[in-house]
Amino acid sequence: ITITITITITITITITIITTTAPTPPPSPLPSSATGSIRIALQREPEPPTMSGMTAEAREIMAYLKKHSLADQLNHIVNKLCKKRSEDPFGFLATKLHSLASAPVITKVSGREVLSSSGAPTIQVDVHCKVDDVVKFVARATGSLGAPDGKKDSVDGDAEWYHGMGVKKAVTNITEVAHSAVAGLEPNDQSQCDSTLLKSSAKISPAAMRAASIAICKTAAKLSGVEAFAHVKANLVLADQKKPPTTTYSMPRPMVQLIRGKNTLGCSLEFSEILVYPKPSVKGFQKQLEVCSRLHFQIGESIAAKFGASFKAGASTGGYCPPVGDVSEALKLVADAAQAGNVDWKSVGVALCTGGFGDEGYVVKPKDKPKSLEEMIEFYLALMKECPGLNILIDPVEAKDADGLVKIKAAIAADEELKERGIAVVVGASTKEEAKSVEPAADGVALSMGSFPTVTDAVGAMAAAGGACGPGGGGDEGKADGKTKLLFVCCDGDSEETFMADLAVGVDASFVKFGGLLGAQATAKYNRMLQIEELVR
Repeated sequence: ITITITITITITITITIITTTAPTPPPSPLPSSATGSIRIALQREPEPPTMSGMTAEAREIMAYLKKHSLADQLNHIVNKLCKKRSEDPFGFLATKLHSLASAPVITKVSGREVLSSSGAPTIQVDVHCKVDDVVKFVARATGSLGAPDGKKDSVDGDAEWYHGMGVKKAVTNITEVAHSAVAGLEPNDQSQCDSTLLKSSAKISPAAMRAASIAICKTAAKLSGVEAFAHVKANLVLADQKKPPTTTYSMPRPMVQLIRGKNTLGCSLEFSEILVYPKPSVKGFQKQLEVCSRLHFQIGESIAAKFGASFKAGASTGGYCPPVGDVSEALKLVADAAQAGNVDWKSVGVALCTGGFGDEGYVVKPKDKPKSLEEMIEFYLALMKECPGLNILIDPVEAKDADGLVKIKAAIAADEELKERGIAVVVGASTKEEAKSVEPAADGVALSMGSFPTVTDAVGAMAAAGGACGPGGGGDEGKADGKTKLLFVCCDGDSEETFMADLAVGVDASFVKFGGLLGAQATAKYNRMLQIEELVR
C-alpha cells in the first residue's frame, strides 16, 4: 500500500501550498505483512514550465526547499511515524523535528542587582538562548560577593546607594561586556564560554563572572533536559576524562557548622569553624542531615542556657557565636551538648577548621604568644583526646611548613589512643595547581567555588584534587567512602544559589560544607541535596 502526499506550489502573485491526496482503494483489513510508505513530492503547477518563468520569490522558495532537503527529511520522519503509529503523532513529529533543529546559541546575557541572604546587594545573571528559532529565557544564577578571604568584590563604592555596597557597575558589565563576549556561542560548550569570559576579566569582576558561568552551565543542563549535577558529571567531568557517561552518582555527606569563630559577633576564637558531620555508618543524606541538626540545635540550647538567649542568634554563615576565646572551651560546649542531646559519637564526628593562620603564626588564644609547629602538634593531640568526636582537622598547619602534615600524621600514628580513630587531616586549595600538588600526606582537599572565576576552573581543580593523593588516604573516613581522598566542596558566601550542591554531586565529592542551619543560604543548598538524593535514589 503506497500513500502519496503531494504538496503542490501554485505560483501566482502570492505563494500558496495546497495538499492533495491521491485516490486510494476502499479501506480493507491490512495483512500483517503489509507495509506502507509515504512520498511527499514538492512540485509546481505545469505553468510556467521552467524555472526561468518563475517569479523571483518562487525561485527563492524552491532553492530554500532544496537547500534544506525538506522533502527528504519530511518523508523520512513521516514514514517513521507510520511504522510506529504513535498515539501522539504531533508529539512524535515535534521530537523528531526538534532533533534536526540547529543547536541553541546564547542570544542575551543580562544582570540585575538583587539582595543576598545577608541583606547586601549581589548580582544575578540571566541567560537567554535561541531555541527552535525562538529567543527565550532559559536559566539564571545568583552570585555571592563574599570571598573566602572575607573580602568583597564587584561593589561600586557609591555611598548614596546601599551604603557603598551596590553592584550596578557589575550589572552593567555583565549586560554589556559579558553579553558581547558569549553571544552566539553554544551554552553546551562550557569551556569555550568560560575561556571567552576570562578574556574580559579586566572588566568583569570574579563574582559576576562566576554567576555568569554558573548560569551558562545551568542553561546547558536545562536545554539538554537533564539535572545540573548530571550535566556536570557527564559533560564536564567524564567527557574531559574521555570516559563514557554514567547514571550512577554518590551522595556527599553534610558537614554542618556549629560554631563560627574568627571574631564573629563577639566570639573571639582564633579558629574559623567547629563543625559536625555524620559517620559513614549513618546511611542516606536525609538521615545524615537529621543527625547533624540534632547536635546543631542542642548546642544552641546549651549556649543560651550558659551565656544568655542573645547568644543563640547565629552568624551570617549559620553557626552559633558563643563568647569564648579558648577552642578547648568551645569543644567542651559541643561535647556537653552531645551528652545532653543523647548524641552518640558513633554516629557523628567533629571537625576543626583553622581558616588559616595569619602573619603572627600559630596563635590559639587571643593575646597568646605564637606556638612552634611542634607545640602546635602537641596542642592538636591534646584537643583530640579531650573531645572524643574530633576526628577531622582542616588546614591545621601553615603552608610554609611543608613537612607539617607529615609530622602531624606521624604523631597521630604514634599515639596508641588516637591511631585507631581514623583521624583525617585535610588541606585547602584555591587553584588547580594547588589541588594537583597537594601534600601526599593529606587525607583530603577542601575547595570553595568562591575561589574560582568559572565553573570550568572549579571542576578542573576538583577533578585534580580527586586524583592528587595515592591509595590509602582518608583514614577510616576515606576508606568508608571507598575513595583514596576526601574531597570537600565548600561554599562560604551569602547567596542562596544552589548550584554548588549539583556541583558537589557531579564531581563525586565526599563532603559538602555549606554553613550552619541558621543560615538561609546554607539550608537552601542542603535542601537541594535532599532533592538530588530523591532523583538519584
